[in-house]
This record gives sequence, C-alpha cells and structure tokens, in this order.
Amino acid sequence: MDVTISLYNKIIEELNDSDVQHLQIDFLKLELLAVEEKIPLRIFFPVRNLATVNPNSLSFALNKNVSEEHAVSLFTHPLFVKNISRLFLNVVKDFLVINVVASPKSEGDVLQWGIEVVTPKELEETYVAYQMAESAHNKHGSRITRKKELFYRQRFRDYLHRLALYLSKDHKLNIQSSINGNKIEITDY
Repeated sequence: MDVTISLYNKIIEELNDSDVQHLQIDFLKLELLAVEEKIPLRIFFPVRNLATVNPNSLSFALNKNVSEEHAVSLFTHPLFVKNISRLFLNVVKDFLVINVVASPKSEGDVLQWGIEVVTPKELEETYVAYQMAESAHNKHGSRITRKKELFYRQRFRDYLHRLALYLSKDHKLNIQSSINGNKIEITDY
C-alpha cells in the first residue's frame, strides 16, 4: 500500500513501507497550556559549599510570587508550557519543581536555576500506559504494539527534553534570584 502526504510546503512525500497500513499521524497543536498548579521551589546545595550555605542558613524570601505552604516554598505566578501535549502536562504537572542552585560565584550574583520533573521513569510508564490504552482498540500484532510503545517512550522523552515554562506566549520564564543575607530573593522572572 502506498500513502502520499502533501506537506505544508507543497512537497509530496510518498511512503511505501510494509507497515504503512499502521501509519498514525499525530498533530501537536501549537498552543499555550496553563500549568494551573503552584510549582514547588527547592534550593540545591552543592556539597562543596555546605559549610557556609546549607538548609539551616538559607531559605526563600516570600513575596507576591513566592509563598509557603506546610514549610514548602511555592512559585505562585501563573505559568504555561508549549510544544508538548496536554496528556504529557497532565501526567507531569504535579511532579514539577524549580531548583535554584545556592552557589553564587560572588555576593549578589544571579543564581542558576532549572525545572525538574521528579520520578521521570515512573511518569513515563504512566504516559505510555495512557497512550497504549487509547490505541488499544486497534488490533495490531505484538510487533506493532512494541513499536508503538517505543514510539510513545521516545515521545515522552522528547517532551521532557523540551519542557520549558512560560509567562506568556513569547516570554519564557527566566528566574533572576540572588542571595541576600540568609534569603534567596527572586527579583525578576
């Protein structure tokens, strides 16, 4: 069986493969998805600095976008993601954390930060299970099922790799924070 696909730039792509009957095309809508959750903030303390910078000596300063609930600091400003699927977001959103590295080169330096997904292997299993259940109505052989599983695993990892937080469509989150006394102050983002 041959399949012809007309791509957006008027190029025709012909597929002639024995597995073409199992072809599945998924479109990713390029939209901004609201995270709709406060995201925990965590301070990462490099071992080499523990004598001077540690959990007993440093915490987050509270402000309009940083609150504390049950001794956990939370980034409360509304955040968004894009270039990932809604299913991926629903699977990972309760396992997101913003890490701020407590290791300035000198006093007043901007601290490095990053977004982390906690327990990614378990979340990958959940994502793949949802995807496989959704496509279970298609009766494919075990070889095709295994290919689909591998495809969904790679898709999860791709989404994980491109995961970024946004304040708006064109404004990527860029946390500016520094140590002031015994507090990490987030001054801009």
